[in-house]
Amino acid sequence: MSYSIPVKNGIFPKDNGAMKKRHQQKLVILSIGLIIFLNIPILFIFNSEEAVLGIPVLYAYIFLVWFISIIITFTVINKYA
Repeated sequence: MSYSIPVKNGIFPKDNGAMKKRHQQKLVILSIGLIIFLNIPILFIFNSEEAVLGIPVLYAYIFLVWFISIIITFTVINKYA
């Protein structure tokens, strides 16, 4: 049994076949970047008692990296749609 959700002019890309090779490469590079930026030695750099706008620096860094990765993924996915 399969369900499909109709999307009219939504944010989801059209499924018109395979993704272009260069877009796949961009997503692979993004994944490698996330592995590097969310690695424990890098996270220890931001592990301090200080706060940015009341948020600990470590949490702000993790949230910022996560948010930027979502924006980049959204941009890459929508370019081929």
